[in-house]
Formats: sequence, C-alpha cells, structure tokens
Amino acid sequence: MNVHRTPGTAAFQPAVVTSVDERRGPIVPEIRAALAAGEKQRAFVVVFRDGVPLGTAYVTSQELASETEASFSRRLPKTDDGQPACRPLGTDSSSDATRSRLPAVSVIVCSRNRVRGLLALLRSLERVDYPDFEVVVVDNAPPNDDTRRAVAEFRSKMRPRYVLEPVPGQTRARNAGVAAARHDVLAFADDDTVVEASWLHGLARGFAEGEDVGAVSGLTFPAELETEAQQLFEDLGGHRKGRGFTRVIFDPSSPDAQHPMYPLPQFGVGCNMAFRRRALEQVGGFDVALGPGTRLPGGDDTLAFTEVMLAGWRVVYEPTSIIWHFHRRSMDQLIAQRRGYGVALGAYYAALLAREPGRLWQLVKLVPRALSDLRANPWSSGSSRQSTRASTIYRPGLALGPILYAYTRVNNSVFPAARPVPASGPLRPRSGP
Repeated sequence: MNVHRTPGTAAFQPAVVTSVDERRGPIVPEIRAALAAGEKQRAFVVVFRDGVPLGTAYVTSQELASETEASFSRRLPKTDDGQPACRPLGTDSSSDATRSRLPAVSVIVCSRNRVRGLLALLRSLERVDYPDFEVVVVDNAPPNDDTRRAVAEFRSKMRPRYVLEPVPGQTRARNAGVAAARHDVLAFADDDTVVEASWLHGLARGFAEGEDVGAVSGLTFPAELETEAQQLFEDLGGHRKGRGFTRVIFDPSSPDAQHPMYPLPQFGVGCNMAFRRRALEQVGGFDVALGPGTRLPGGDDTLAFTEVMLAGWRVVYEPTSIIWHFHRRSMDQLIAQRRGYGVALGAYYAALLAREPGRLWQLVKLVPRALSDLRANPWSSGSSRQSTRASTIYRPGLALGPILYAYTRVNNSVFPAARPVPASGPLRPRSGP
C-alpha cells in the first residue's frame, strides 16, 4: 500500500503539487524550481518514467538542499525485486498501428453550477492526446444558464456537447450522459478534476486486457494541497486508498480474487472510471437512489463496479490512467464528506440486497473481516483529534444508509426486486463467488 504521510511538523504547511519525469533529465533541480515558483517549503512530488507513474514522495526545501538523484530515488516505493512499483507496459501508444486499434471513447462530465471547475477540466481535455473521443457535458438541475453558456462559448476543436438533465442527482446525470453518448467506451470525469494528457490511453490499456473487461478505473492524485483538510484527506488515503502503482485485475471467476461485494481496498473511484457500454447497460446503469444530489452522497460508482463483476465481467485498475482531483478545502467539508461516505457504504449494501436478496448469506460471511478492518482503520494518521474524528466519523452512517436507501427507493417508486438482466449477457460464463 503506497500511502505517503506528511512528515511530523508542529503546524500544517501547504505543499506544491508537482510532477517530474526521470527520462527528461535530473529531477531534483526541477523540484527545487517548483518549490521556488510556488513559494512554498514543501512539495508533493509524483515521479514518472515515460508517462508511467513510479511513485510519490513528500520533500521539504530543507531536505532538498542536500538531496541527490540517488537519495531521492530511494524515497520511491519498490517491489520485492527492487524495481519501480509500476513498470512501462510495452505498448507504444503513439504508433499508427496502435492508434488504429484504440477504441472510440465518450467522455461524460456531469456538472451543476461549477463553471470554473468545468472549464478547467475542459481545458485539460483539450490537451488529451487520443485519436477519437467526444465530450458530453450533462448539466444537472441547473439553477441558472451559466453552464449551458459556458459550453456553447467554449472555443475548441473538441466541441463539447451539452445535455440537460432537469432532475437533480449525479447518477441521473450520468445515465443521461450514457444515453446521449455515441461510443461504446464510456469514461467519466468530474468537474473538480483535471486530466493527464495520457488519461484516455491509460483507460484504453485497461480495456485492451480483453473483451471481457467491463470497467476500468485509474489513479487519482491531489491537484493541490493548500489546506489542512486537503492534506488530511490524503493522509486518510485520498482517492488512492489501498491502491498504488501496480495494475490490478479483479476477476470474479478467480477464487483468490477480492470479493466483488467487499470494496476495501476500493475497486475504483467515480471521478476516474470508464465502462464498456454493454456491461453498464447489463446492470441497469447507475442506481438513481445513490450519489451526490440525493440523500445518499455516494456509493453509486462502487455499486456499478460490483454489479459489473457479479455479472461476470472483469474490472481493471490501471495506474497509467491519471486524473488530478481538487479535494475539499475546509475541515467542515471534509467531515461532512467522511460522514457521507459511511452513509453511502451502508446504502451500497442495502442496494445489493434490494437487487438480489439471496446475496445476504455472502454478505454475512464478510462481516468478521469488515469488523476487523473497521477496528484497524489502517488509513488513519492518528496524529490529531481532527484526524481521529475524520477517520471514524463514517461509522455511525453505516446504520443510517440502509434506512435512507429504502426511503429513497420507495419514495421514487422504483424499488427493484432484482438486478436487471438484459438480452445480451457477459462475454464469458459467470463462475464468480
């Protein structure tokens, strides 16, 4: 597990977030320049080699004064054989032959009244080097016309398309984006992120693992570490919680695979994920009772990954698919987010049972491990009262989640008796857990 903690200090210090590439030359001078440009004493550094992430490290200006290339390299995580934790995959994505095999992608961006973040994401998508993709912006229950005008006035060869979803809820917006998308690979990015230029190539690498790959998720780094709340979110695991720089394939047919109904470590994150259209439609799309904009501010992405695996598809975590996320800036926002995570996790399990009650026994067998993990709380930094509160506040919500889920589904009159089954099933027989 590659969780990088802040060196112990008396007071929080903001950090410059920067990236360097070993192949471009000495990296220590680059880090020094980034610190000087950002006028900060601390840096969070992501190190790449030819576009492949090798690891991350925190470094202070004081430490950097005596740092060498070799000593900095020793900060990065290594595998048992001493090699970097993530290695190039041997795919030359720039060659004509490779580019001709890349699938066309629909990038779906759901937004509500956050024009500044949306424009930052669209500008980063302009820099994406990928031969065939479209961008669909879904405006979710907008209070004004700002998002529509921003998309209409965005001058780019990318030409994003605008879709209106009048009913609030991110999952409704995602489903609307899926309906409007033209392509069979559906990628999702949020309006509080910016993407790496190679983002879609990374997702394509995941799908290239086989036609039975139903979903791919990538690696998400912080876009800034300006506040104590943002740093604490990273110390608690961030959006990489339990996932590092090594590709992971979740195969429901493998007896040694992580159980599809036990998302710890998580299978993926909603701000950096993609689905094969057939797999997502097979499980009925995103559950509209879950996600931001509802009483249950999450769980929709995790449920989609789980249902896809339970339907017999494989899911790939591909660390070369990289997005940068702007974390919550205030401690109150972080606490509310953590509380919401607990409610969403409880609702996630309620949704699994609502779709197929026969799953209850499988969930019961997972209880001992869940209790152990809750007690262990491996991502708590434990360095302050705020840290302890943020790392445990989600627990009370676990019991509330199922109640809110049942209420929401009944209130919407769409409570499912079982998981939807389409005409076309998975590409291989299910033999999962």
